[in-house]
Amino acid sequence: MSKYKHFVENLDTAFKTAREKYMNAYDAVKAAEKRVEDAKTEKDEYFKGDADIHRAECATALRKAEIVFERTAEGIWPAFDEVRDELTAKLRAEIQADTIAAPEDIDPNGMTLLQSGILRVDELESLAERYAENYTMLRILGQHAKAAADKAEDTDARWRLVNISRAAGRDPSFVASISKTWERLTEATIESF
Repeated sequence: MSKYKHFVENLDTAFKTAREKYMNAYDAVKAAEKRVEDAKTEKDEYFKGDADIHRAECATALRKAEIVFERTAEGIWPAFDEVRDELTAKLRAEIQADTIAAPEDIDPNGMTLLQSGILRVDELESLAERYAENYTMLRILGQHAKAAADKAEDTDARWRLVNISRAAGRDPSFVASISKTWERLTEATIESF
């Protein structure tokens, strides 16, 4: 589970809440339209003009439902967009704080190994796993993996080194740009995040 999962869950909740309000207002209009249609064939039941009064009441109820729907539709999506933008800004700030290069995160032993040039691809992959939570070392490792990939003659080794470099080189702006597409995520994606 990602430490950023709560952003996805909050966005999902905001979307579902907005969708529910929208659909409730829409369903009310559809139900009122059906009552208007059904009332067209009614006959006077108790006194003359009884059906006409009911048709007028149904038409009035339909107009009220339409007004509620119009107002709801006008406000729901802009409100959702505000929540989305607020969550995106908070996610960007949290990612940036988590991924800023910090001198105190430098591992001298890891640096010695990286600078030695003796590491095999599997050892670099192992270091990438070890430094998964240390963004400073991960970025340095990514640079070493890219340089090694440029020199690698073996296709498999080059591919693995490029993957290390790409995984290590993901910067906050990349992650933040991905967050803008969250409203398109499905429930299954959120569960597996």
